[in-house]
Amino acid sequence: MNLCKVLILDGNSIQSLPFIESYNKLDCEVTIICPWKFSIGWFSRYAHKKIIFCNIHEKYNEYSSLFIDHIKNNDYDLVLSLSDITMKLVAENYDIISQYSKVIIPKGDSYKKASDKLLTMKHCMSENISCPITINPDEENILSTYKYPEDFPLILKPRQGVGARGIVKVNNIEEFNKLYKKHKIRFGSLLLQERVHSFKIQYQALAYCNSKSKMIACVVVAKTRYYPIDGGTGTCSMTVKEPKIQSIAKNLLEGLGWIGAADIDILFDLKNNKYKIIEINPRVPSNIKIAFKAGIDFAQLYLSEIENIAIKPNYKYLRGIVLRNLLTEMLWLLKSNSKMRKETYPAFFKFFGKKIFYTDFSLKDPLPFLGFLYGKFIKKFEPLF
Repeated sequence: MNLCKVLILDGNSIQSLPFIESYNKLDCEVTIICPWKFSIGWFSRYAHKKIIFCNIHEKYNEYSSLFIDHIKNNDYDLVLSLSDITMKLVAENYDIISQYSKVIIPKGDSYKKASDKLLTMKHCMSENISCPITINPDEENILSTYKYPEDFPLILKPRQGVGARGIVKVNNIEEFNKLYKKHKIRFGSLLLQERVHSFKIQYQALAYCNSKSKMIACVVVAKTRYYPIDGGTGTCSMTVKEPKIQSIAKNLLEGLGWIGAADIDILFDLKNNKYKIIEINPRVPSNIKIAFKAGIDFAQLYLSEIENIAIKPNYKYLRGIVLRNLLTEMLWLLKSNSKMRKETYPAFFKFFGKKIFYTDFSLKDPLPFLGFLYGKFIKKFEPLF
């Protein structure tokens, strides 16, 4: 692999760490953009150059201007977006960025459908891809789609968002009417969705499609612990063998004309014994490190597009790889009860093993975790300094 220059926009994200490390080992020059010096990627021994821009969440337009100027004045072979907000930025400025660097993202309707959870579900329903029955409550009558009480409770959630933020259960029409306006003001446009009766395990398909929208890699992960504990962000994940999920992911992504990485959330519906797509996150997920450790190097997949290296589809990877988030696992422990701790799998108190890894910590590169903790401490007690 020839020397190349890679710019990673999300040096403050956990998912940047395996990419930074991999590109370093592939002899690439790695530059990361961070909102401040206590971003998790700033302390990585594998990053060659570090740049501070303003916080994109607070000053989107200013960040956009800085980013475009930086791209124009520097010679990058690949610009890599790893989060929802930087993906949005790159998608909006694709025509400009692509003049100066390679950008591997879905275009047009593909990105639009995936970034809007309602449009994703509408696409799945129109293509007979298994998913919960979903409606736009602004345009469709609830009781013409769902029967009361057998179809209730229903799930009300934002059309755009990350994790479990804004997701609530509504048990009847009265409860829906009470919550809807308040939720819409707070979270924007909403969707209403059939509740999937499933085990407490949620599945993920961590997939990659090449520039021809062919899915060439897909790692299936079971999220076995969450925070909040009743269904939030996964704190512990494990690779599993589920060919049916790979098939569902392939149908969805190739049907969308997808390019690059995607994270598809899936539940197993006990009512009809089917896997159902819940949503697609049009970005690299926070637990992408589990794919690297299972033998699928997503950084190299992106790089192959630059070098025009044809990679054949490969759905094989190591099963039983465990990835834990040290901080959120501790929060899970504090909120869980004795029954949950006894039944949880993999075992909570088994912290070490050949197949156990951490999203936010590595003995080979420990400073990002320590710097991140120190940054959290400073922000918490900033008024005292």
